[in-house]
Amino acid sequence: MSNNYLRLFYTYPYFFASLLGLAFVLVGYATAKGQRQAMLLAGLGLVPLAPLAILHEDTYWSPVRLNGGQLGVEDVLFLFQTGAMSWLLAAAITRRKIHFNVAVITMIRRHSLLAGLGVTLVLILFFWGLDIMTSSLLAIVGVALTVLTRQPHLWRLVPAGMLGYSLFYFFSIKICFWIWPDFVTYWNSGNDGLHFFYGVPAGELAFAVIVGATYPVCLGYGLDARFHIEA
Repeated sequence: MSNNYLRLFYTYPYFFASLLGLAFVLVGYATAKGQRQAMLLAGLGLVPLAPLAILHEDTYWSPVRLNGGQLGVEDVLFLFQTGAMSWLLAAAITRRKIHFNVAVITMIRRHSLLAGLGVTLVLILFFWGLDIMTSSLLAIVGVALTVLTRQPHLWRLVPAGMLGYSLFYFFSIKICFWIWPDFVTYWNSGNDGLHFFYGVPAGELAFAVIVGATYPVCLGYGLDARFHIEA
C-alpha cells in the first residue's frame, strides 16, 4: 500500500506541488491577520483564469494532471496560491498599514473589468503570433500600467511584489525540483527554446517577477487600497 502511495506521489508532482504551495498560503494566512481577507480575495481573483491553462499545453509545458486532461484542479490551486502569496508578500514588504475603501460589489465590478481586459489582450497577442507565456505577461503588464495611470500611489506595490514573490517562487520551484526531480521535464515537451536560470525555467522566473510586480497593483485597485505608515 505504501508503494502505491509513493507511486502516486511521484506520478503527479504538479498536484502535490500545488498542495505544498497551498500549505505556504495557509501559513501566511495564519500569521498575517491583517491581510487575511485580501489574501482570500487575491487568490479567488485569479481562479477564473484557469481555462487559459489549456493554451499553455504543449506550447509551454505538458504537466500530468490527476484527471489526465489539459485543465484540472492543479491549475485552480496554482492560481489561487499565486494570487494570495503575491499580495501577501507585496503588502508585507511595503511596511504600510493598508486600508480598503470599497464595497464588495464595486470590487467585483472592478476586478471583472480588469480580468476581461487582461483576457482580451492575451487572446489578441496570442492569435497575433506571440507565444502564450509572452502574451500573458504582456497582457498583465498592460493592465497594471492602465491601473497605475488612475491610481499612481499603488506604484509602491510594484518593487515590493516583484522582490517578494519572485524570491518566494524561485525557492519554491527549487524545493519542488528537489522533491520531484522529474518535474522539470514537464517544461521540455514541445519547448525547444527552453532556458534555465540556476536550474529554474526562465519563463517561470519571468512569470514570478512580472506577476509579483503587477497583480498586487490590480488587486489594490479592485479594493481601492490606501496606505498609511505604520508606527
